[in-house]
Amino acid sequence: MDFESQDPLAHFQHRLGETRAWCASQDWSANPAEGLRTALFRPSEQASVEQTFHGCGEFWQKTPQQRQQIVEQLALKRAALLQEQGIPLLQFVKPLTGGRLLAFTPDGTLSDGAAKLATQGFVDDDNLPAWDTWIWYVTNDRVSNLEWWRGCNSYLLSWVPDVLVEVIEAGIDVNPEECLRWATDLDTTFIRQLKQAGLVS
Repeated sequence: MDFESQDPLAHFQHRLGETRAWCASQDWSANPAEGLRTALFRPSEQASVEQTFHGCGEFWQKTPQQRQQIVEQLALKRAALLQEQGIPLLQFVKPLTGGRLLAFTPDGTLSDGAAKLATQGFVDDDNLPAWDTWIWYVTNDRVSNLEWWRGCNSYLLSWVPDVLVEVIEAGIDVNPEECLRWATDLDTTFIRQLKQAGLVS
């Protein structure tokens, strides 16, 4: 499925269902830092689209379009593994409950590592969330209501299982540049659409 789908909300809901099902099927409770970073999904492995990892290799150094391609390829691999392993999607009931959506802007990270410690490694030194939880990379959707995000128009949306919400909240609190925020905090066109559709919590 193309990320330029004519029905992005339906596509997002399906992708969210895949992400939730995958995370629920993995044994990460003892170590979310490692358990939610499946080697096959490593961002540097998602290089077949326009050789996105030639040159500088960090996700946050890529263009928004390259980041979007990387997230899309990761999602396609995750969907294939769900099918191969016979993992069913979780029942989806609106409004979304049992976890939260986390937003991260790579363009705002200071890579100071403070949030890594607070989140038990769910985010890394660059504040990049564990990639098994990645859902969607949004481009051309300006954030206007947050001081640190003002002028930002691209961001990553990830799934935070309910049992990790408190530790992620702690990470948000110690993140000085505020490049990590709950999706509900963002005032953008896409987030408003997700809220209206009951897909943001």
